[in-house]
Amino acid sequence: MIKKLSALLLLLLVNPVFAQDKVEGRVEGTLDDKAELKQRIKQLTTFEASFSQRVVDSDGREIMQGKGKVHLSHPSLIRWHAIEPDENLLVSDGKTLWVYNVDLEEATAISAKEAIDSTPFALLASSDDALWRNYNVSKQDDAYVISPVEQQGQVKQLSLYFKDQQFSRLIIEDLSKQTSEFTFIKPVSNQTLDKKLFTFTLPEGVELDDQRQ
Repeated sequence: MIKKLSALLLLLLVNPVFAQDKVEGRVEGTLDDKAELKQRIKQLTTFEASFSQRVVDSDGREIMQGKGKVHLSHPSLIRWHAIEPDENLLVSDGKTLWVYNVDLEEATAISAKEAIDSTPFALLASSDDALWRNYNVSKQDDAYVISPVEQQGQVKQLSLYFKDQQFSRLIIEDLSKQTSEFTFIKPVSNQTLDKKLFTFTLPEGVELDDQRQ
């Protein structure tokens, strides 16, 4: 059960459903909120941190804890490494998104544009105007709440928190009202990151499901 939940959280960030439905109760925010967030993210050319993870169901019950490490680099380079409770790796080089389940020795290759660009998560490593037009941004207290203008995936909204000009916390709510909270530990920004972090080589013996078109 835990392995399935951990893998689901990775796929939740990138797996589009293409429902194209409006989501009830969305706060659309203002252009000023969006411009402010876009500028703050644009100033973070790279970002790396360890993270702790907590998953809560719609009834408020904690169903999982985890930890891992994240690396982001503009434009659109992502490495999200979940270490516990089981190991999964998500790597985007801007063209291909690789999702690797270490324990099951299975990997999936997906078009990065189709997968990541259909979720608010894409905004964390992009300043593309066309992409940002697909999302509403509302500043609520000390968080920026991001939601799609038209629902295209399982993510209903993403709340992004800053502390000392760094990403400090990320909360993802899906359509079933399950929330996943990531707290970033010892964040570092605007430092040169090894380009190898954003490449993926299929390990020998690992089964590949290639969904690129």
